[in-house]
Amino acid sequence: MKAMSRREALADVELRVVVIGSSGPSQFLLTNSILGREEFPQDVCSIARSRKNYGEIAGRRVAVVNGPNLYDKDLSPTKMKEELRRCKCLSSPGPHALLLTFDLANICPNDIKTPKLIMKHFGKNCRNYTTVLLAYEGDLDRGALDERVMRTDWHLRELVEQCGCRYHFFNKDWKERNRDRELLQKIERMLAAMGGRFYTSHSYRQAEESVRKEEMKLKKKRAPETERVWHELEEQYRGEELRWQIESYNAGVGAEIRAKAEMDNSWLRTSLAVGTGLGFAAGATLGMVIGSVEGPGGIAVGGAVGGAVEDLQQLRKRRSSIDIPPDLRLLLAGFRGRAQFALTNAILQIDVFDGAAVSARQTAKHCGEVRGQRVTLVNLPNLSESTMTPLKNNLQTSLCFSSPGPHAVLFVLDVNDIPPDGINILKPITEHFGGNIIAHTMVVLYYEGAQSPALESSVIQNRHFKELMEHCGQRYHIFSRDSADDSACRELLRKVNTASSDHGHYSSQYTRMVEKRIQQEEHFIRKRRAKEIRNTLKQLEGCYSGEDHKRRVEEYEEAMRVQIRERAEAVVGRLGCAVKLVDCAAAVAKGAAVGALCGAAVGLNTVALGAAVGAAVGVLVGGAVGAAWNYMSC
Repeated sequence: MKAMSRREALADVELRVVVIGSSGPSQFLLTNSILGREEFPQDVCSIARSRKNYGEIAGRRVAVVNGPNLYDKDLSPTKMKEELRRCKCLSSPGPHALLLTFDLANICPNDIKTPKLIMKHFGKNCRNYTTVLLAYEGDLDRGALDERVMRTDWHLRELVEQCGCRYHFFNKDWKERNRDRELLQKIERMLAAMGGRFYTSHSYRQAEESVRKEEMKLKKKRAPETERVWHELEEQYRGEELRWQIESYNAGVGAEIRAKAEMDNSWLRTSLAVGTGLGFAAGATLGMVIGSVEGPGGIAVGGAVGGAVEDLQQLRKRRSSIDIPPDLRLLLAGFRGRAQFALTNAILQIDVFDGAAVSARQTAKHCGEVRGQRVTLVNLPNLSESTMTPLKNNLQTSLCFSSPGPHAVLFVLDVNDIPPDGINILKPITEHFGGNIIAHTMVVLYYEGAQSPALESSVIQNRHFKELMEHCGQRYHIFSRDSADDSACRELLRKVNTASSDHGHYSSQYTRMVEKRIQQEEHFIRKRRAKEIRNTLKQLEGCYSGEDHKRRVEEYEEAMRVQIRERAEAVVGRLGCAVKLVDCAAAVAKGAAVGALCGAAVGLNTVALGAAVGAAVGVLVGGAVGAAWNYMSC
C-alpha cells in the first residue's frame, strides 16, 4: 500500500476548531457558516455554557467548540473561567486552530486587546494557531477588504498583526459557502508551519488527563450494561456481522462517554471549589487582621479586597515588563546586495557597516541601545554568496552569537530584488536551527526614501512574495528608510517585541546545548582570569571609596562579564563540529562501560570485547537517539 503523505494524513484527522468571540453574534454566525447549517439563531449574542458541534468543511470532518463571548457582561469572572475551562475540555487534547471572530462593521479599539486576552486564558503560544475571522454582509470586493485591513483601518491592521497577519473574511449568510475551501487551506497551511501538530499547553494537558479519568469512571459504571448488550448481540448475530455490531455499539458508547466526560469532570468541578476556598481563607485572615468586619461579612469583604490586591500586583508586574523592555537578539540574513547591512545601520543609528557594503565574509555581531532597549544584531553573510562549508561555519557562529536563541530572524530583501526561490534560500537556516525557526521568522522588505503606498501595494501582489509569506506565516514588514523619520524602525521593533512577548526567544535542544557549552567556557575563562580580576578589584578599592568605588566596581564587573561572554561565544563558535564530537565521545565512553558490564553478565571471555561492542552501540544508538530528539525538539 502506498504510504500517505503528511498532507493526506492530516486531512484524515478530525479538525478541532475553537471559535472565540469578543462580543455580539459573530462567533455563532461563523459556526453556522463552517457547519453549513443554522446551529445558532441569527440573533443569538451569547451562550451561558460552552458547547461542541460536528460537521464538515470542504469535505473534512470538523468539531467546532464555542464558548461565551470574552466580554460577556452577564457572566461573572468565576463563571467565565469555568466555561473557558470547559471549552478546553471540549477541544482537548488541543485545538488545531483558534478562530478569533469580529464583525467587520463594528470593530472597536477594545477589540485590539482581545488577542492578548486569548493568550492570557489559553497560553502565550496559542498565537501561532490563531487566525482572525471577519464577518461581512452582502457582496463586498475582496481587494477593497484586503486594502482596508492592511492599509486604511489602523485598528484592523494592529489586530491581525497580533495574530501573525492571518485573517479571513466570511459572509454572515451561512448558505454562502463558496469560501470554505479557502478557509480550510489557510488552517492547513498554518498547521503545516507548526509541523502538523495541534496546539497544547499545561492547562490542555490537565484537561485531557481529567477527561480520561472521568471516561474510566463512566466506563466502569456502565460495565454491567455493556456486558449485557454484548451477550444480546452474541445471541442475535454471528461472524463478521457480530463483530461489526459490537464495534458500532462500542463506538457509540465511547463517543457518548467522551462527550459526558468533556462536559463534566474533576478539573471543572474543582476549579470553582478551589477558587472559592482560597478566597474564603484569604478573606477570613484579612477580616481578623483589620478587625473591622466579623464572621461571613469579613470573609466576603476580605475576599473582594484580596482579589483586588492580586489584580493590582499583576497589573504592576505587567507595567514593569512594559516600562523596562527586555534585551532583544535579532538574526539578520539577506539574499544579496546591501539591504541587510543598511537595515542594521538604520536600527542601531550608527554606521557599523560601510555605506557601500554589499556583503560580509563572516558573521558579525553588533550591540546598541534603541529607544531604551538593548538590541543585539547578528548579521550572516548574504546567503546567495556563501559556499556550503563557510555557510555552515557562519551559521554555527551566528547560533553562538545569538545564544540562548534569537527572538526573531529577519530575512531582509531589497524591495526591487525579490528572489523567486526565497523558501529554498532560507533552507540552510531552518536545517541548522531547526524547522520551527520559521515561526520566529519575519520578512523585511527594505528600500530607501519616503513611504510609497503604490510600491508597497505592487510588492504585496508579487507571486514570489506571496509564496514566501505563506511559508513564513504572513509575517512581514516594509522598511522605508527616510533619514528625517525613524518611524519605520520604531514600527519594526514594535512588531518584533510583540511577537517575542508572546512566544519568547527561539529555543531547541541544539540551542540549549550550545548555551550550556558557552556557559561552561565562561566558567573556564573566569577561572583562568580569577587572579587578574581579584587584583583589579583590590586596585579599585585602594583608589576609590564610597559610592564612587561602588560605581567603578559595577562598571568593571559588567565590562568583564561582556568580555568573557563574547570570548566564550567566539570559542564555541570556532569549535563547530567539536561540540558534537564531545557528545560522541561521551556516547562511546558510556557505551563501552555498559557493554563491559553486559559482557561480564553474559559470560563473555573478555570484558574488552563487551566494551568494544558497547562503544560501537553507543555511537550508533546515541547518534540515532540524539538525531530523533533534535528532530522532535526543534
